[in-house]
Amino acid sequence: YPALPENEHLTTRLATLVGIETAPHGLVRLSDGSTAFVALRFDRTAEGRKLRQEDFCQLAGLSAKQKYEGTAELCVRLVRQYAAEPLIELLKLFRQLVFAWWSGNGDLHLKNLSLTIESTGRPRLSPAYDLVCTRLLLPDDPLALPVVGVRAGLTRGTWRTFAEICRLPTRAWQRVLQQQIAALEPSLERIVASGLPAEMRADYAALLRERTAALA
Repeated sequence: YPALPENEHLTTRLATLVGIETAPHGLVRLSDGSTAFVALRFDRTAEGRKLRQEDFCQLAGLSAKQKYEGTAELCVRLVRQYAAEPLIELLKLFRQLVFAWWSGNGDLHLKNLSLTIESTGRPRLSPAYDLVCTRLLLPDDPLALPVVGVRAGLTRGTWRTFAEICRLPTRAWQRVLQQQIAALEPSLERIVASGLPAEMRADYAALLRERTAALA
């Protein structure tokens, strides 16, 4: 896929604008002149000890081949069942799902969400990873995981209904949506400064404007 490292680097940077935790990351130039996206492993302690991590496919008892067979509501149930502080982690999950839709990421499937068991033994949502705007590559790519039964055409009302399923306080989910709306202008600036080809930059900017309008 063209410009995939630049796509992932930009999308990961956009995620940080709305407070989504990501691993330290960057782009490196390879000896053949191409670029690669690199990220620090987050399933290791500072001393190099491996932390236990379970993706949502594993938590749901599904095989890797079934990673597209889940729903956003299944993810909510898994967080409630396994996370040490479900309400905190559900708000983080809500933010990640909103961002995935807003940024045109149609590949947020069950293996791209995980719980990491910290050294203290407390399971928490892992930093976000594999963040790519798939709509730049597949223009009609829908969400991998349906939200309240839909994969496309989501609106503010869709997210309000999903927030109620998560049992999030009204002020909390409204703040998430407002932060996503407010991220439009700084995101457009980062798109302009990115290494994406000009046509992809234009398409990404148009997508974000469209999705932001749907949240208003």
